[in-house]
Amino acid sequence: TLDLSVQSAVEAARAIESLRADIAYFYALEEPAGLSSRYGWSEQVNLYAGADHPLARAGSVSRGDLTITPQLAVDPRNGLRPIIDAALARGGARLGPVMLETDNMFDIITALREGAGCFAAFGPMARDLGRMSGIRRLALDVPLPAIEVRQTVNERSLSRPGVQALADFLFL
Repeated sequence: TLDLSVQSAVEAARAIESLRADIAYFYALEEPAGLSSRYGWSEQVNLYAGADHPLARAGSVSRGDLTITPQLAVDPRNGLRPIIDAALARGGARLGPVMLETDNMFDIITALREGAGCFAAFGPMARDLGRMSGIRRLALDVPLPAIEVRQTVNERSLSRPGVQALADFLFL
């Protein structure tokens, strides 16, 4: 069984230990202790704001600029929130107060376009935001850390035909 629903190393470990999954992918800032995994690829974390926001028009955005900028964020219960928050913290990007917390992307996009603050994203979400009219990626003076996509395989499943072959194939 391949589990693509987990987000964190903790969730991946639970899926593997409970035998709910033979193979799981998860997000991390580095290889987690206590969970054998291999690095797949990295997704850069970026910050976005409405095209008319002062930071979107700036040639370079400092960490100091971010501390006075309101934050738009996914809901705290969203599995992506902890890894995004950890990447922001590791990158020294302390944002202003959270003005909106929701998983409704229409609300986030509307708030961005209205200049309500900035929003951190990575992966397909970041790619899509970067292509939208009225939204710009902030030109940070120092990039934020990348988030790793990692694969873990249940050691007990390796005796079953095809599990290692599938794990290797998915890594091509």
